[in-house]
Amino acid sequence: MPHKDQLEEEIKELQLKMLRIQQGIYHKKERVILIFEGFDAAGKGGAIRTLTEYMDPRGVKVHPIGPPTTQDQAKHYLYRFWKNLPPPGTMTIFDRSWYGRLLVEKVDELTPAPRLKDAHREINEFERQLTDDGIILIKFFLAITKDEQLERFEARLKDPYKQWKITMDDINARKRWDRYVEAVDE
Repeated sequence: MPHKDQLEEEIKELQLKMLRIQQGIYHKKERVILIFEGFDAAGKGGAIRTLTEYMDPRGVKVHPIGPPTTQDQAKHYLYRFWKNLPPPGTMTIFDRSWYGRLLVEKVDELTPAPRLKDAHREINEFERQLTDDGIILIKFFLAITKDEQLERFEARLKDPYKQWKITMDDINARKRWDRYVEAVDE
């Protein structure tokens, strides 16, 4: 296994490479969307923070996606994403995504089954529309084991700077771990 200093150096090289990629996106007027999905405590926020650390903040917007607001609920669920598409020369990062419809809303039974079936089709059509319009779409799913998640939850509870990151929603979702794994596999 590489030494910590070596890993940090590799990360810095990759961060600078990402800055060069961002500059290319700007000059070519490309539009890029990165979506980060994954289990709670899998490291989505840390990955996004590391990825964007050296990037020009004018060319990248990070949108954390939480539960829909009352206003959001009055619109189609994809509206939250449509309104945050990247303009030419920029990148949009979604911390969680439209796949929440097929994960959280499915497992927690927040959406009726017929609408979930529609969601599969709608998401495929949405992504096709994005890519047909020239948007580069890159999707990441960060997975960890149930045991690793428990260790990370416990570490968060012990760290006063990270306690805010764990909520009862996280605890309740953990109780439905197997159902989440099934939904992800589907």
